[in-house]
Amino acid sequence: MDLRHKFDVLRRHCETVGRPYDAIVKTTTGRLGSDRDLGRMVERFAALGVDLAIVDLPDPRERGLFEFLANLVREIEPLGRAAPGVLGGQPAPA
Repeated sequence: MDLRHKFDVLRRHCETVGRPYDAIVKTTTGRLGSDRDLGRMVERFAALGVDLAIVDLPDPRERGLFEFLANLVREIEPLGRAAPGVLGGQPAPA
């Protein structure tokens, strides 16, 4: 199942139970693939509205990998929202 589809399902579930979609933390996990197109990756994260991404690196010895990852973080950081309270140790809203 595509990540965009999973987030759409999550949005509909929030609507069903009456919880604001923007009040929840959207997380994703996955392996950093071989695509090193910075623009394409920035667009993907921006479109999904991911709050927290946990990325598994393919081979940490790969030349330029950490530089690419640092550039990706610099590019997507301004697109995000302030960290939700639950990421700062605050209890989740009921």
